[in-house]
Amino acid sequence: MAKPISSSANFIAEIIGEESLAGQHMQAGALLDLIDLCAGRIAWKHSNGPVATVSFDRVNFLQPVYHLDLVKVMGRIIIVGSSSMMIEVQGFRKSFSQSPGSEFIPVCKCYVTMVAINELGRPRPGVPQLIYENSEQERERDLATERKRLTAQWAQMHAAIDSSAQVYKAADVMDKLNLGKATYVTIPQTAVTTKRQFLPRHQNSNKTIFGGDLLLDMSKIAIHAARQFVSQRQVLILAMNRVFFKQPVALHDFVEMTARIVYVRTHVMEVEIDVFLEKPDGSRVRSHSGYFSVLCVDENYNKKPLAVGLQLQDEDQESLRAYVKAKERFAFYRQHEALD
Repeated sequence: MAKPISSSANFIAEIIGEESLAGQHMQAGALLDLIDLCAGRIAWKHSNGPVATVSFDRVNFLQPVYHLDLVKVMGRIIIVGSSSMMIEVQGFRKSFSQSPGSEFIPVCKCYVTMVAINELGRPRPGVPQLIYENSEQERERDLATERKRLTAQWAQMHAAIDSSAQVYKAADVMDKLNLGKATYVTIPQTAVTTKRQFLPRHQNSNKTIFGGDLLLDMSKIAIHAARQFVSQRQVLILAMNRVFFKQPVALHDFVEMTARIVYVRTHVMEVEIDVFLEKPDGSRVRSHSGYFSVLCVDENYNKKPLAVGLQLQDEDQESLRAYVKAKERFAFYRQHEALD
């Protein structure tokens, strides 16, 4: 039985952050957490049962969020498959310093893919089809369809580089914006690793860890790696690139995250994060990867040129490959900026 889009559309609104930090910049992780919660609630209602987060499309943060802001995320399902649902989510903020009756300020828009699952955690076919109620919803459906195509193209680009036997030369792949920095470090020298076990409060109804909690941790390590790289506190997340969750995370899993700087431009660095799971039997499996674009700013939060560059070495092919992928991701974004 088909359902109208409006039947499952919903929102979450929370005052986020710490009282002691009221009015100060807040990093993007808390907003990503709310986006995941909102998308999950909408997908559950539409599919009449449990769901799991499959992926996040690129999230561009148009405005910073501040401690004690009222943050509102609102979403609606825009495309469905047999068991999958693509949810369009928009984020807004309102400061306590704004005048009464003032409008919410747009912060971001993104697409989250959820999958309906059964009691074994496997895809559950039979998700109701959608009834598009007006031309605006149909336009959004067409845009989301194009975003799905771009996501597949983006994944193919990554796979092609990973499977290539090409031997890279540092001088050939280095971006000119990496030249002329005051100091240089290698990509391995930028690595930061965390390892933790989540608590029962992080579990969802499927007895796995919320995707939003994982994204929150990823944003924290991305910020830490960026701060370590530039040796200062003031940095801001500009965007999170596509994230594909390939393994559910159980309460008994150790979650190991490694972040490293893999690309730099004039003001922006890209942080790559690899996430692995350590099972109780000691086996280790890859869960997912993510990529954060982080802006270097001064104490007044104006953008500040990066003084540190990446020292690329011919003998470190793994780092060169990571650099090439990051460079191609940036080119992909610029090419498809109107949609991405």
